[in-house]
Amino acid sequence: MSETENISVVYFSAATPGALFAQAAQWCNSNDGRYVIEAIRYKEDWHLETDERYELGLYFEPQT
Repeated sequence: MSETENISVVYFSAATPGALFAQAAQWCNSNDGRYVIEAIRYKEDWHLETDERYELGLYFEPQT
């Protein structure tokens, strides 16, 4: 996770979109009410044949 001012980002990567969004959902459920998601970045790289073909970044800031 990296941080700039009040905005932070957490990245997830997985071999399938379902696994990717399951990881993100688990993170969101465990941090429910603590953060406000400001933006989402989704990347799909068909040229990779690894477990990190899909990437998701959640940009968030603390709930005030």
